[in-house]
Amino acid sequence: LLHALWSLYALPAAQQTLVDDPAGADLLARLLGQSANVAHQVVDKFFVVEEMRLWLQLAAAPLHAFAIPHLVAGILHVVGRAVDVGRREAVPFDNTFRFTCYALLPMILNGFPVVGDVVASVLALWMLGRAFLHLHGTKMTWCLFLLAPPLLLLSSLWVTLLRLLAESALLAI
Repeated sequence: LLHALWSLYALPAAQQTLVDDPAGADLLARLLGQSANVAHQVVDKFFVVEEMRLWLQLAAAPLHAFAIPHLVAGILHVVGRAVDVGRREAVPFDNTFRFTCYALLPMILNGFPVVGDVVASVLALWMLGRAFLHLHGTKMTWCLFLLAPPLLLLSSLWVTLLRLLAESALLAI
């Protein structure tokens, strides 16, 4: 939510710097290897798609806030159950969900531009690893090795879905 708001605020300034400023437009044309008009059209389309994606992200924030902890807890629980086979008594899902919610608290740092996403993701992954360690009694490196691929896939799918929705909405217009 904070990331989308900040990006929507900063988007016009970025567009003005890249397109309207002669030096920025010249640099962009050289980077794309196109004429200034073609580069201008490419950048305009990019900014329109990006703005639509950010509005979709803002609109989907309540769904995201509800669904992501459940999906992450589900992944954590399934992986934990697979690792725990025959060693301990099964950990209830509500314990996994509670620990997951606590572990996702650093995501509030997403509101800080540039480094917020990185710091929040690293802290959340580390805290999820600690939760997994506490719940299922495995080593920390093993926890991170098991949890990183599905969580990165989930994050990539969310961003891709928003971008595809934004592009299809623009094509419909």
